[in-house]
Amino acid sequence: MKEHVFVYGTLRREGGHDLEKMFCDVRFVSEGEFSGEMVLVDYYPGVVDSEDPKAKVLGEIYEIEGDKKYFRELDVFEDFRPHEPRAGEYRREKRNIRLSSGVFMEAWIYIYNGPTHKLQKICSGDFLQFLRETVIR
Repeated sequence: MKEHVFVYGTLRREGGHDLEKMFCDVRFVSEGEFSGEMVLVDYYPGVVDSEDPKAKVLGEIYEIEGDKKYFRELDVFEDFRPHEPRAGEYRREKRNIRLSSGVFMEAWIYIYNGPTHKLQKICSGDFLQFLRETVIR
């Protein structure tokens, strides 16, 4: 069985960890966007749901063979605890992601679990752009 995952931070192709290099059976599907807000958690981003229809998070969709080991490793990387979803830093949930073609696809996404009111908002919704702009300044 094939699953899809949406990544929006350091797991993007130019983000430093590169999902395709972590797992050999992962296939890039498309760029996409999630209707949500992005915040700077530490040196990495988090996303949360938003009621603002203009709020978008940019990222990439990957297809993963249904082997649960990939999700076990991603869950550790993202600090998601399947048996205690509210205890980790992130929750893994299925959401609709809009692909660059305009078609929607259901994919797993890691949603930030903590309070965001004191965190810096990344208004562009694009973590890699944020990094480039921050380094340049």
